Amino acid sequence: SSLLVELPEFATFEMRVRLQCCVDCSGQSGYRLFLVSIPKHLLTVNDFAKHLWQLLGLCACPQLALQTFTLPPHERVHKLLREDDIINIFLTGEGSRSETSVVGSLSRMETRSCKHSTGAFREKRRLLKSPSLLHFEALQQRRRASGSCGTSAYTPASTRICLASTTAQKRHTERSFEDAAHGDKSFRLFLGIPLSNAARHCCEMISNQLEAIPNLTRILRFIDPQQLHITLTFLGNVSACMLEKLKARMSEIVTSLPPVSVCLGECGIFRQQDGMPRILYVAVARGSAELKDMMCEIQRACKSLGIRLGKKNLTPHVTIARGRMLKAHGQKTLAATQALTNWLAFTPARFNRTPWLTEVGLFQSTLLPSGACYKALQIWQPGLHQKQAKRRKVMQESLVSLRQELLESTLDVRSLSVSCNRVGWEQDAFAVFAEHGFVVVEDLLTASQCATILQDCERVSQELVGPGRRGNRGPGRYSFGNASSTHSMLHIPSFTHHLLDSSGSNLRPLLDLIFDDGKQRCFSVLAGGGDFVLGNVETFQALHSDIQLPKAFNSILPTPLLSVNYCVQELTLLNGAMRMVPGTQLSKEWPTPEPDVWRQSRLCPLPAGAAIVRDVRTLHGGTPNLTDRTRYLPSIEYVSAAFRNTNRKDKFPPARSIPYELYEKLQPEVQKLCTEIVMTKAEQAEVTFKRC
Repeated sequence: SSLLVELPEFATFEMRVRLQCCVDCSGQSGYRLFLVSIPKHLLTVNDFAKHLWQLLGLCACPQLALQTFTLPPHERVHKLLREDDIINIFLTGEGSRSETSVVGSLSRMETRSCKHSTGAFREKRRLLKSPSLLHFEALQQRRRASGSCGTSAYTPASTRICLASTTAQKRHTERSFEDAAHGDKSFRLFLGIPLSNAARHCCEMISNQLEAIPNLTRILRFIDPQQLHITLTFLGNVSACMLEKLKARMSEIVTSLPPVSVCLGECGIFRQQDGMPRILYVAVARGSAELKDMMCEIQRACKSLGIRLGKKNLTPHVTIARGRMLKAHGQKTLAATQALTNWLAFTPARFNRTPWLTEVGLFQSTLLPSGACYKALQIWQPGLHQKQAKRRKVMQESLVSLRQELLESTLDVRSLSVSCNRVGWEQDAFAVFAEHGFVVVEDLLTASQCATILQDCERVSQELVGPGRRGNRGPGRYSFGNASSTHSMLHIPSFTHHLLDSSGSNLRPLLDLIFDDGKQRCFSVLAGGGDFVLGNVETFQALHSDIQLPKAFNSILPTPLLSVNYCVQELTLLNGAMRMVPGTQLSKEWPTPEPDVWRQSRLCPLPAGAAIVRDVRTLHGGTPNLTDRTRYLPSIEYVSAAFRNTNRKDKFPPARSIPYELYEKLQPEVQKLCTEIVMTKAEQAEVTFKRC
């Protein structure tokens, strides 16, 4: 078996140790953690070892023989073992069924500063500085035929430990280890604050400058800049079961705390008793008091979970180097120490004083021969609950102020809608369009077509939306056409197949009526675009007309420019439905602020699969999207022959936006409408989007 004993606290005589047992007997293997309280009266090494042996069922009353200069058996434990010390004891069962020997070896990781001046401790520290671990080899002690209890043998020259046990004790031990094989894994954890990139870069620059001081690396071990952090609370070893409870509790506590703005200050040194550097750190210049308050709240929450914390109160700082353990201090190390002191006194660190809002992380610490390695398990943002509460309050206020507008609409949507499945639907739809400047045509898209188009819209929106959600049509609002390098989305197969080809063919009877000038029905496809509004956008988009035309086009019909917006999602009062003002196709001016009746003219509810066929001159605008989901309205634009012949520079000639391989798959009557915007066979569809 392998036994790991960690003693995290030695400030008092009462100690709690963690035993990690690795079982390797009778083909069994596994790990389990034991948390053991050591009574106050167990002060010597002998008492300490006997107590552990009894807890593990190895022997009722073992005798321990240790070499005096290494671990004096009658020395007080708190003088030999200090905080962060780790002791490994390896126990291996050997012998026949009736004879058992327990062979042990003891090892300890690298020690830190020496607090005691006894010769025994100095000698122990000297031995433990060896790169290899200190092993106590053992001799097998066969059980005597008389059946006496376990005995011990001690040979100073070979530093031996021998523990013998009876067959009954062996069975008890194996059963105990068998039960231990199903225990939980533990994690060495602490809570800290990761540095911002600017602060990390400044710390790295300071480390580079100090490493240039001759012989300074003899006394200091500099920490990898990627491992730098501000420690809040050290938690010690935490079981996997407790880890999940800790994460849930910290998520609740940290996010409820106010955010803290932090920036770094000057460098400093924590020294050992002999004056040598123990810690080289960077102080927190701003936010130190707030961090201490945060530490108190976090520690209080950890204690409520039963996690024992040390009594040491940490001062917020960033450790950039740790002192090395040296047997003696020569002239070079003393000169390097003096050079470091002079550097700190006369070369103050020039840090980027830009503060950053802190995040609190739960880190796992893994002890390696080269030093500790830290891994972030989870990161929380302080003040998140406050932000969410503030947002909820704003949303509630918005809902109250917009209550009448959200729950009522001045438009009778049913009278403005026509199903394309009805006989003679195009005549009814044309009548509504001619009167109001728009009409809703239902049942144009199937559910699968809506899902395919919506998926492409979501994919493209990820390329458009920047971190600030500024939008190109107002905050949180985006136009596909304005962001595209071709001012069109017809290079996307779902736009070409489902919107332009399939639905466009179904709409053809209505389009012929709208573009009929009494002589001919001539029109063409201009582009494919549309818009979308992100979730949690609480503002209205101002009413507007998409285009201003000269008096020559000052007539209701034929429409010079037509847009067909397709509903790939259901439009509701809450998700940013379009508002339309009927009969405003020829309006050149409109009142400001807009009348309440116009503000309430929401075109909803509309089912997925419907299309809004509208004259782009008709006044329209966006409404708040108070849901968490983005609302999309892709579109296809058609232009009349009369307006196309004007060769207006901001509109014509249109960009070639349909790849030839997609054009070949269109129906012949649709191909005739797209001859001006189709790419040649040699052209490649390389479309980029402007992010904002």
